[in-house]
Amino acid sequence: MFHPLTLDYQHGAILARFTGTLTLADIAACDEAVVSFIATDGSVPAVIDLTGVHTVEITSAQVVARGRQPETMSRQKRVFVATGLAYGLCRMFSTYQEGIGGEQPLVVRTLPEAYAALGLTSAGFQGLGDCCLPPKVAPFGLTSAIWKGPSLSL
Repeated sequence: MFHPLTLDYQHGAILARFTGTLTLADIAACDEAVVSFIATDGSVPAVIDLTGVHTVEITSAQVVARGRQPETMSRQKRVFVATGLAYGLCRMFSTYQEGIGGEQPLVVRTLPEAYAALGLTSAGFQGLGDCCLPPKVAPFGLTSAIWKGPSLSL
């Protein structure tokens, strides 16, 4: 199951989290959320957390086909966090991404490894509606207009 994207606005990175059974529909839902995020906030580094996945209903052929497609979050670091079968499939995906000349995602086994790879010293991921800065002061190219806090001007 895909969970809504969260954002660490201090570091300008998103977290996509999956749990339970991983399906192509979950990946499509994540893609839709990422494309929507990019449209308002631009590309940022990403952590894709699959550590809560216990069943994978995606074939290796589907992973290969997916790996041959350009990355959605272009020119940004992506770190996949997975164990078991999901780890192997992420490694396969990463290899195919490198093969097409894209930014090869890193694949690790723990969230602390992923955070370290992106330089996140204290990852503070929050729901997108709760954390985005107003366009005037948004870091890392973020331009989201969904800020719910007080008006800030610099």
